[in-house]
Amino acid sequence: MHPKILQLVATLADGWNLLVKRHMTSEEALVLIQERSQLLAEYCAEIGRDPATIARSYLVGWANETPFVSKEVFTDFIERYRAVGINEFIFYYLNEELAVDPLFGKLRGRWADRASLERVATEYLPALRAVGEGSG
Repeated sequence: MHPKILQLVATLADGWNLLVKRHMTSEEALVLIQERSQLLAEYCAEIGRDPATIARSYLVGWANETPFVSKEVFTDFIERYRAVGINEFIFYYLNEELAVDPLFGKLRGRWADRASLERVATEYLPALRAVGEGSG
């Protein structure tokens, strides 16, 4: 992302949606997001804006990540991205017909199928919310 875009985000935006390069590792994605978040915070400081007033969402599935493997993996995934400033997550829904993409190969696990999203909604998110409420 060009620095000028982050300057525009700092100046004008209410939200910022992050997208990383396809096939990055989770570690590479985290480093990149942390660097961009820091740059955004610096631009906000220059104009006197609180960077916390900008919602930060992450489009999950582009990096080589498999957050839907288990509750523990999902929780760790969310917490690692929260630690670098992400406060909203966007998950792709992958229907069964697209479980294997001719261009990108096997996608299951990286993007959510219906069963994964149902587990996230009924089991994983309530547990994460309970932890968040207990810590604040």
